[in-house]
Amino acid sequence: MIRVAGLSAGYGDRQVLENIGFDIFPGEILTIVGTSGCGKTTLLKNLIGLAAPARGSIRYWGREITGLDDEALNRLRRKIGVSFQSNALFNSISVAENVALPLRESRAVDQEIIPVISRMKLSLVGLGDTAHLMPDSLSGGMKKRVAFARAVALDPEIVFFDEPSSGLDPVTAAGLDRLIRRLRDLLEITAVVVTHDLASIRAIADRVLMLAEGRIVFLGGLEEADRSADPVVRAFFDRGRERK
Repeated sequence: MIRVAGLSAGYGDRQVLENIGFDIFPGEILTIVGTSGCGKTTLLKNLIGLAAPARGSIRYWGREITGLDDEALNRLRRKIGVSFQSNALFNSISVAENVALPLRESRAVDQEIIPVISRMKLSLVGLGDTAHLMPDSLSGGMKKRVAFARAVALDPEIVFFDEPSSGLDPVTAAGLDRLIRRLRDLLEITAVVVTHDLASIRAIADRVLMLAEGRIVFLGGLEEADRSADPVVRAFFDRGRERK
């Protein structure tokens, strides 16, 4: 579905990613993991076209996206959903209107049925009775679910989740993990989850891509990660075991 090759990226003179290459396959949940500052956010921004790499290639369904103009990039984004770490909800409009925003902007469906679709997406994430509420009346976990509903509003083929469990208690985070897997299965989407939460990684990942100092240090399944002899990988996946 996505092929990244020779990707190097950064900000000004500061290079963050160096010669990154990997594939994303249809129907999988790929987690992009690593400690703070490893380059996860920079990679995500490049994958969704919010930043342009210094070098390298990003192909969606065989089509190169680096260098696309805004119109072509926006057409591509209609096949992509994004749930941002901050949720990016507008507090001045209702939950239902937040979910409806991508539908209205895309003009892909009749305006008359947008409220119906919005409520359907909210029901999909377990919030069918919250359509009339304002975002600032919701808990942190509920706001995440609204962001999930908006991310799948246009029936995308791939959804990116940026730190979905950040700042949440373990029970709420576990519920969101189950929801991500449920959305993947029900909607037959591909999911890319950027996270540093080890419990979430173990709960949802089909494959793990681990970054350290701007390079890929591991790419594979959880069982492979647990068998890895790389000290950086071991330090990340063995967290907490010493205290047990």
